[in-house]
Amino acid sequence: MANAAAQSTATTTPAVPVAGIAPKPDISITFGYGPYDRDDQDQNLAQASNLVSSSTNGDIKTYVYNGKDSSGNPKLWTVQTSSNADSFLNALKSVPYVMFMGHSNFGLGAALKQHATDPEFDSNSVTGLNSFLPLRNPQTAVNLHYLSGTDDYPRFNTALPSSAIPKQVANYPVNGFADSLALQYPNGTSDRQRYPNDDGVTESGTFTLQKTGNRRYHLHRKSPESGSEIPFMIVNTGGGSMSAFGYKILFYNSCSSDRDYSEYFGHGSFIGTTVPAKIGSSMARQFVSDVIDGYTANDIAKDFNQQY
Repeated sequence: MANAAAQSTATTTPAVPVAGIAPKPDISITFGYGPYDRDDQDQNLAQASNLVSSSTNGDIKTYVYNGKDSSGNPKLWTVQTSSNADSFLNALKSVPYVMFMGHSNFGLGAALKQHATDPEFDSNSVTGLNSFLPLRNPQTAVNLHYLSGTDDYPRFNTALPSSAIPKQVANYPVNGFADSLALQYPNGTSDRQRYPNDDGVTESGTFTLQKTGNRRYHLHRKSPESGSEIPFMIVNTGGGSMSAFGYKILFYNSCSSDRDYSEYFGHGSFIGTTVPAKIGSSMARQFVSDVIDGYTANDIAKDFNQQY
């Protein structure tokens, strides 16, 4: 599982797990509602050559791998995967290396089932802004009609209260992310605006709420697929409910997560993605491999940009 660049020819004695003790995870991976197939990701994690053991407890899968610590001594690395909010919140507080894979929801937050004992996530449970996990900026630009007009969230209600719709919003440059920490298309992106748009509003300009028929919006963006102009509304989300983070590196693999989440997740190192997020069945395994091999956040971002 180790990267070729970090492999060693030296022979080491594998670490031995202590029977009866559930190890605290070193790495946590959460799969939210979205395009990623958790089964494929877990299958790849289970096929690593340095796997010592694996177990399942409800929604939580645990993998233990042989590796080394920062001093080169043998170390058992424990990885847990899950798909519920409790696990994700706990990981952000106490696990050094965290990865999230799922829909960005235009910066509104992750769509997750609440607890490990809950049944599978029900997309019908998403009915409004408060249905998403409140880990987000106070404001974000949303294509409301996309959320309600697809099979993702068939019960999402676009009739927002007036308190959720500001009349004017300032654009600004986002300083929380850097190209070196974004999973990108090969040509990357140079647009640092918080709200990129096709209306000519610069990073020092102001958006004013507009209305055409029954549709309200602040800005337009061109669809990369159809080329048509799509209206976006900037909404007041209520902001995030958590500030005591403990992770060292957070890899948030969602569309536009570098722009929509990097300001909120200002603790430690944040790796975001540009549009769209990259999808691959071995992404979780690659993240685990890079962490075990001692890669920095910059190294991890560069490694992913070379491979995906």
